[in-house]
Amino acid sequence: MSRRGLSQLVGSLFLLQLGGTMTYVALPLLMAQRYGLGVETGVVLALQLLPNLLLAGPVGVLIARFDPRRVAILSAFASAGVVMLYPPSTSVLQIDLLALATGVTYVFGVPARMALRPRVIAAGEEVGGNSLLVASDRLATVLGPGLAGPLAALAGVNWLFYAEAVTAAGAAVLLLGIGAGPSAPPTAGEGDAVADAEAVEAARPAGAGGWLRTLFVAPLHGFRAMLRDQPTVGALTVTAFGYVAAVGASRLLLTDQAPRLFGGEVGALGYLIAAMAAGGVLGAILGGRLGGVNPGRLYVVGNLFEALCWPLIPLVHGEVPALALLFLAGVFESVPTVVYYAEVQARLTPQEVGAYYAWLMPLTQTCSLVGAVGGGLLLGLGGAGSLAVAMACLIGLPILALARTLLRLGGAARQSAPLAGERA
Repeated sequence: MSRRGLSQLVGSLFLLQLGGTMTYVALPLLMAQRYGLGVETGVVLALQLLPNLLLAGPVGVLIARFDPRRVAILSAFASAGVVMLYPPSTSVLQIDLLALATGVTYVFGVPARMALRPRVIAAGEEVGGNSLLVASDRLATVLGPGLAGPLAALAGVNWLFYAEAVTAAGAAVLLLGIGAGPSAPPTAGEGDAVADAEAVEAARPAGAGGWLRTLFVAPLHGFRAMLRDQPTVGALTVTAFGYVAAVGASRLLLTDQAPRLFGGEVGALGYLIAAMAAGGVLGAILGGRLGGVNPGRLYVVGNLFEALCWPLIPLVHGEVPALALLFLAGVFESVPTVVYYAEVQARLTPQEVGAYYAWLMPLTQTCSLVGAVGGGLLLGLGGAGSLAVAMACLIGLPILALARTLLRLGGAARQSAPLAGERA
């Protein structure tokens, strides 16, 4: 494992997520201060997410065809430039356009960095390396909103955007230290140059329709082929959909339960979310130290234990038991997440990994949205207990249905990626 390269990739992902979570807080605050909370704010937030839903195919194609390191660096610098334009904006339309541009720059960030993992994590060391990535992501999720509040109070909302510009630029600079990789597979030899050129020319799409098929239709077929050819990756992906739907509903459950657990104390929801995030950091670290344990069992048992935690939330009384329960839920969530990342990295080529996460992100965001809407309806109809049981089913039932496949995790994997450092 390339320790220096891994540290730089972990740091880059941390800064990217830290700045992103700060802007997640800053954008609705900016809209509320200038124009009030209303339809305009909802439109702005939707525009920021729209590129994730529309550009999954093109992002996967670009990451597969070009060096993902360059894609990640350019998108981070572009993000830094865009977010600095929020404070001087003077109309809702300008903020709408900036939100759309921000979404475009964000959509490249995580998939490109995921595609860089084989350069810094050697085959066979995926669990330890990915545990650090998961820990950095969870830590950024805790610190970003936590820092946004005091910074906005002391310096104003505008400085949250400047802070993200700094973190995005820092995320780009850290990637400069990771060795550049080839943008395309090398040719077999000089004698094959003509044949290679002819093959490239033949593969070039013809006309606008050809480009649309290349950027949107073909990547979707490729994503389906990944799931078909790698059954364990397909099983992991199915369980991810159910899980993120439960996550979308969890904010509603915690919002409903926080006043009961804390007696109406201001900030109670933040305490509950922070407890789970803190457990997530510990779980990610533990996941990296459990490389000798069967990963299939870790994934199945960890998810099932988390599923059991949620129905207990409406039953506990008092702050300490609730915080402890959510801390444990965070631990049980992060350990399987480490297994998930490691198994996907081990079973897909670097080119496929970028395309995989380019599709996974918008699909899981859609599931999260469905979970939030459905959770709101269920909370109103059946109360917190019904919602908590439904969340447990969303997490646990796919695990039980696919347990036979999932328990084979850690078996023969396609190790086509080079060892860390070979291209550094």
